[in-house]
Amino acid sequence: MIPCYNEQEGIPQLALALAEVRRALAPAYQLELVFVDDGSTDGTRATLEQHFGAFSDVRIVGHA
Repeated sequence: MIPCYNEQEGIPQLALALAEVRRALAPAYQLELVFVDDGSTDGTRATLEQHFGAFSDVRIVGHA
């Protein structure tokens, strides 16, 4: 579970780092990433969708 609050600028770097982690762990583990947008006002949710929205093992949730 990854909490996010106004993290739009850092998400591309996070995506690169998590891609490496996912590749390393995927052979041994069934992974699921859950991003929680904690009411961001900077476009964090849209950027999460752009970088992670196509993956079936990723959930993006948000609340005010």
